[in-house]
Amino acid sequence: VRGVVALDISREMALLCKERGFLSVAADGEFLPFKSETFKTVFSNFSLQWMNPKLCAGEVFRVLKHGGYALISVPVKGSLAELLDAWSTAYRQVLGEEDVLFEFPSEEDILTAFSNFELLQFERATVAKTFTCVKEALKSVNRTGARNPYRNVKVNRQVTEVFKRLFRKEGGFPVVFKVLLATFYKRRSDGL
Repeated sequence: VRGVVALDISREMALLCKERGFLSVAADGEFLPFKSETFKTVFSNFSLQWMNPKLCAGEVFRVLKHGGYALISVPVKGSLAELLDAWSTAYRQVLGEEDVLFEFPSEEDILTAFSNFELLQFERATVAKTFTCVKEALKSVNRTGARNPYRNVKVNRQVTEVFKRLFRKEGGFPVVFKVLLATFYKRRSDGL
């Protein structure tokens, strides 16, 4: 395969990439629809957190050529802490029960999943923006793909109001991602 191949589990996103001139495929990162040793480089940006890291890393290893690179950026544990804490507290205070929220993988989860590779580069970054409006803050999170269509959540005005009050910090509504950036190398079969 020559050039760039965009992959997304969302058919709509794959079509959007195609409209922008990329060869695109709608598929699951845990079951990549490519032959073994197809690509020189695989890049994953803000998507591994939605998958089983071990399954995905295995598939990346399979489709990479020997001497290939996997470059990843993935939000990890500690991401969206202010937002998730505010929601959990509001939900518990108003409804008297716990809500089941998404948990980001730990750095260790990701590094363990990619242990078949040689780790060439590792960096931690914080990506943060404060919004003046809770609606804009939540929109920004949704743009990263943060939606759970299988969750049946109880939401009412009281939960929402308590959430907004708890989520607001001095200056507005913070959206903070703790990000792991890593470059992995698949050794060539000659050991180099």
